[in-house]
Amino acid sequence: MRCKSRLWEHLYILLFFVGCWLWLFLVQPYHISFKEETGAFIRLPGMFAAYMSKPAALSAFIGDFLTQFFWYRALGPMILCALFVLLWLGTAKALVRCGVERVAYLLALLPVAVEAGFVSYLNYPLSATVAFVSAVWLSVACMQRPSRNGFDLLAWVMITLSYSLLTGGQVITVLVLFLLYRRRVNWRILIVEILMLSGAILILGSNFELSPLGRLVYPVIPGYKLPALILLALGPVSVLLAGILGLSGFKPSYSAVLSCVALSVSLTSSFNSQEEYMVRMSVNAYRGHWNKVWTLAEDAPESMFFGTFYRDVCLARKSELPDRLLEFGQKGSDGMHVLVERGTDYLWLFASIDQLMEVGDIPQATGCALLCQTIMPGGNSTFALRRLSELAIISGDSDVAKKYLDMLSHTVVHRRWAEAMKDSLTAGHLPQELSYYQAIASKNDRLFLQSDWYGSLESLAATNPANRTAIDYLLCAHLLDKQLQSFVAEYDKYYLNRFDRLVHVPILYQEALVTGITDSESYRETVSKYQIDSDVTQRYSRFLEALDKSGGNVGELGEYKGTYWYYLVSNRLSSNNN
Repeated sequence: MRCKSRLWEHLYILLFFVGCWLWLFLVQPYHISFKEETGAFIRLPGMFAAYMSKPAALSAFIGDFLTQFFWYRALGPMILCALFVLLWLGTAKALVRCGVERVAYLLALLPVAVEAGFVSYLNYPLSATVAFVSAVWLSVACMQRPSRNGFDLLAWVMITLSYSLLTGGQVITVLVLFLLYRRRVNWRILIVEILMLSGAILILGSNFELSPLGRLVYPVIPGYKLPALILLALGPVSVLLAGILGLSGFKPSYSAVLSCVALSVSLTSSFNSQEEYMVRMSVNAYRGHWNKVWTLAEDAPESMFFGTFYRDVCLARKSELPDRLLEFGQKGSDGMHVLVERGTDYLWLFASIDQLMEVGDIPQATGCALLCQTIMPGGNSTFALRRLSELAIISGDSDVAKKYLDMLSHTVVHRRWAEAMKDSLTAGHLPQELSYYQAIASKNDRLFLQSDWYGSLESLAATNPANRTAIDYLLCAHLLDKQLQSFVAEYDKYYLNRFDRLVHVPILYQEALVTGITDSESYRETVSKYQIDSDVTQRYSRFLEALDKSGGNVGELGEYKGTYWYYLVSNRLSSNNN
């Protein structure tokens, strides 16, 4: 009977970890992949010394080293599950040493369930998981003595030093297990020992340039997009709960149910489907998989900003922005750009860089990429480094480009890409996409405020009349904001007698231009000046008749959906005409 029960427990534990892997691999793969973008493990002299300036130096080093392999979709979940297994095994052994016998291996799944939820957050570093694993195994090492009074001076020194080298803020987990293991010691002695340990750790933590809160939670960094920091106490609390339940004679079946419920609650509460959608789009854009970005963005609802934003970027990349703009829902021009302001997290900054590169605003994109570097938790970002390399090549600054490419050539994942880019730079044969950006790049080094989006586009159009993408963005933004007079003025300045001689004028522009017709004289003048198709003018006449018959009821104009006239009279956006 006992053998059958053990077999059931082993099967349940196996299914528990398989469930964790499937969740990470199938449901949140891009949350895991995104972590690789936000940190760069660059093997350069002095790198390890920089790690030693913070607590949990070895954990941070190991965590950053492993994070770079999150580039590969299958490896990320595998690495995380391997750490989960180490966390589970270490916690179970520690519980056994504390006196938990029958259910130690089942209750040890509780901390794993909590940690599985934390790794789903974009800014929760892998080094924090490594520190948690280090904490439980350090506890096991300190318990490998014959007496329950085994936390002697050597163990006390090991725990104190572990704050700097391994555990960081997770030293609290060690103290929790210390309480469980030494629970039968005189409580006065126990309090004195814990106060001494805490005091020594606080004194040691004062050597690091961190705030008191930062010393308590590092390698997690306060101030980034994380759950409430108080929730970080759930890790040590789950260990304490496992110990208390195990010592109280908790049944195996109840332990299995509790761990299953904990995992379900942890994963579902940390999962955000909209954020996963955004991250998936961002990761694919970062890797140059624009077909996948378009597939994701094509069916995005009007209310989803990120979908609208990347859909417009994809249309611009295919030179179809004005042709297909109104095929999809748009709420003014807000969805065409990201407003970068204080508090903007780097997921939005990454998107802004993609759009600025697309319109050829290289100085602005470079400024955003440098901003990304300064706010990254580790001070480096593979996304920012790759973009800075490309931007330097586009702007013709080969020395700066080589500096960033040299940094990337000292990474594992991006080494080949960096070497290939350096060879192209030396040979003078740039990739086609970079050559295209070079052709449309701004000829003006002026750096605009992020809020001055129109000013930036107007400067791009004025300094490089061949930059059709920027001109299309400018004209479409005016149309979406229903600024018809501004649209006509910019059209006459940048499009008329230029692009209209090279390509067929998009129907959207023609529909906007004919709205200025008020009589037969203006009709002849407009058609002659802008070469409006007869089909457009005839349909506009029918639209006006239908609008008059409907009494202004937009609901009766369904056959004209997708035209600019329908958009103009709709109530989606308050009229903002000049």
